[in-house]
Amino acid sequence: MAAKNIAEVKSTTEQKCKNSDHGNIFLDTLNKMRINKKRCDFSLDVEGEIIQVHTLALQIASPYFAAMFECDMKEAKEGVVKLVDMDLIAVKIQELISDDQLSVKCEDNVYKAAINWLKYDIEERKVHLPELLNHIRLPLISTTFLQNHVAAEPLLAENLECNALLMKALFHKLTSVGEGKYLSDRSQIRKGIEYNKEIFHVFLVGGVYSTGFTSHNKCKVYDVSENKLIQISNMNEHRRYHSAIALNGVVYSMGGYNDNNNSRWRTAECYDPVNKRWNYIAPMSNGRHDFGICSYNDFVYVVGGFDTSTVECYNPATNKWGLCPHIPNEHSSYTRATLLENSIYS
Repeated sequence: MAAKNIAEVKSTTEQKCKNSDHGNIFLDTLNKMRINKKRCDFSLDVEGEIIQVHTLALQIASPYFAAMFECDMKEAKEGVVKLVDMDLIAVKIQELISDDQLSVKCEDNVYKAAINWLKYDIEERKVHLPELLNHIRLPLISTTFLQNHVAAEPLLAENLECNALLMKALFHKLTSVGEGKYLSDRSQIRKGIEYNKEIFHVFLVGGVYSTGFTSHNKCKVYDVSENKLIQISNMNEHRRYHSAIALNGVVYSMGGYNDNNNSRWRTAECYDPVNKRWNYIAPMSNGRHDFGICSYNDFVYVVGGFDTSTVECYNPATNKWGLCPHIPNEHSSYTRATLLENSIYS
């Protein structure tokens, strides 16, 4: 009887369980162990001051240290490495602003303190800017301050690494979504600081005038948390029945109906939240309106549309479009697309 019951048990599909906060808990605990000098197995000599650390954390964070331990260098055997030309004050400031227990009124003040320290001796200290910015939780800076002060800072614009961090923070502000590790590390609220956790914006891009039924190119952003509708720069083209999507800090608007000659737009454009303007990107191979759109693995996919079954994908890194297999049937009306478990559905 027991054997029969076992044989009748049906297998279940494998399910992946993920704790989105596990990485933060792990890093926070590891940092506390370092501060309390627990399980430290290596030392850094910075201007005569010994800082105890964990070799595993060093190897993960730095390709230099990973290579040093892999090659079994003398310093690895001695258990200490002397860091030459390392600014001890900069190290201490980075340690301070990375502390989850840091007591500040808001993240704006963390940025102000860091940038003011750097500008006090800008020629000597500007080399530390990327490291400092890495420890500032940019997505938690207020939207107004981020756009009017941080994004307007010339030092950040001149540094590619800093500019990339800024773009991701602005993208998070505009869409409330982001990319894995970046947001898990930088959008966690410091203990003791109260933030509005609802950071959500809605883009209103183009469409049709209520009178005259003609297309327009006006764009607005609705700030849900502050209940404000903000006007942003207009698109280059008047579009209706088009589609828009956000990907990696940039908002894209593609296709649509062309009122001028009753045709379908092939053109596409993107909105840069730093420069606050729309720029043309490469046009699609096929004009389309009423089509589906989604993103996957840093590509944008446009699917079908009015009387077309064609599918294309756009690579922002190369500014090029590629053709994909058609959907089985053309639709005489609206087409939509969505992503679920590595598959696009239309």
